[in-house]
Amino acid sequence: MMKLEIIDNILDFEKLIPAWDKIYNALSLQPPFSVSDWNLTWWKHYGKDNQLFILTIYQDNELCGIAPLYIQKKNGIKTIKFLSSGESDYLDFLFLPEREKECLAFIFDYLFKQKNWDILDLTDIPEQSVLAQNYTELLSPLSTAGMTLLPDIICPYLQWEQSYDEFLKSKSSNFRYDLKRKLKRAKQLGEVSFRVIENMDDCISFAKIAEIYQKRWEKKATDSIIRSDIGQQFLEEMCKIWETKKYLKIPVMTINDKPVAFCLGFIEHNKFYYYIPSFDTEFVNISPGNLLIEFIVENFQNLGITELDFMKGEESYKLKWSSTFRTNYRLLVANNLIKSKLIYLSQLNYIKFKNIAKTSETLRWIRFDLLGKIKYLLKTISNSTLTHKN
Repeated sequence: MMKLEIIDNILDFEKLIPAWDKIYNALSLQPPFSVSDWNLTWWKHYGKDNQLFILTIYQDNELCGIAPLYIQKKNGIKTIKFLSSGESDYLDFLFLPEREKECLAFIFDYLFKQKNWDILDLTDIPEQSVLAQNYTELLSPLSTAGMTLLPDIICPYLQWEQSYDEFLKSKSSNFRYDLKRKLKRAKQLGEVSFRVIENMDDCISFAKIAEIYQKRWEKKATDSIIRSDIGQQFLEEMCKIWETKKYLKIPVMTINDKPVAFCLGFIEHNKFYYYIPSFDTEFVNISPGNLLIEFIVENFQNLGITELDFMKGEESYKLKWSSTFRTNYRLLVANNLIKSKLIYLSQLNYIKFKNIAKTSETLRWIRFDLLGKIKYLLKTISNSTLTHKN
């Protein structure tokens, strides 16, 4: 017999951790953002003013499924979301093998008997997820107000099926020449070194990572975990946890011992997750980011890594290295209430407009470059005024 229990407070969340980890460790394809440490730490930093809503599914008293959710209450709208939404690149439910569909059906059946939510908005669902593959079959008998699964963003990746030399030969001559030229130019500036560090105080500190990243994006209107104080606090705590679990891997390029490019990444399931990369804008002419990727591709096979996951985002530099990608999906579902249907239609149209805007170079320039420069200018003026007053 199946039963569902709700975790709605942090003490019960902490008690759930051992059982959560047991399920996670049994799932070889589960995204690393589903690990308990990530979600518990995220909730401690971001959970204020929201309602914890973790659904646990039991079969004959055995835990067989976890839906890591919370309810966001904003502008009178109650939205069910994944824990760590916004700071994670892949999100999903956790179900024991062979129990996926029955657990998912049980969760949906429960949700549609409740009136404490308006919208179910689940983002960054991997294409291989049972949720993405079975939502129509399981939701159609329940939903009357609206449901949509939208392709949201691509996630390029590179699998190593050949040696580095063979891989490089498969790229264009211009690609290979550009890498050699940029490396030669870098060596003219000083002693170039590449290394992989596993401790934040070795070669590069978290403060330095934040400084390089902030400088790189200060004139761009982009949202990022590392551009806010709360995001930095969360990520710094997670890095300490990753250190102890041997997940943390930070490839760094230095010139004369000065960090010029890095990638705050981690290894899980024989994949290297290229999570937060950046470079010192002073060295933009030598493309330090691409040189660092070359180092990763050439050397990480020796660590037993079989895939470089560039994660979500279709930045041009990623597509130069790989033309293969997976797709993340977004599931938007309305509760069977008139209010929910109206909210659903409004949000669906907004999401579709954003997707159209992504394909427009002009709108992208306005959003990321123009607005970013305006914000940077206003911030500079504000800081100058405060300094003058003091």
